This record gives sequence, C-alpha cells and structure tokens, in this order.
Amino acid sequence: MKQWYTSKPPSTPTAILASLSILLLPLSPMVHAIV
Repeated sequence: MKQWYTSKPPSTPTAILASLSILLLPLSPMVHAIV
C-alpha cells in the first residue's frame, strides 16, 4: 500500500496549490499591506 502511494505521482490540485503558494509567497506582504 505504501509503495503504491509513493509511486503514485502527485495529483494536479496538489501541484497547482504548491505552485500557487510559491508564487504568492513574495506577494503576501503586499496583500497584508493592502488589507
């Protein structure tokens, strides 16, 4: 079971969320300043 889980590629929503978090990381101070 664990091998199947580790061999499975990351799902698309997880990859999108990860890339979005990495992209929004530098913008977070700006967002806090605007709010």
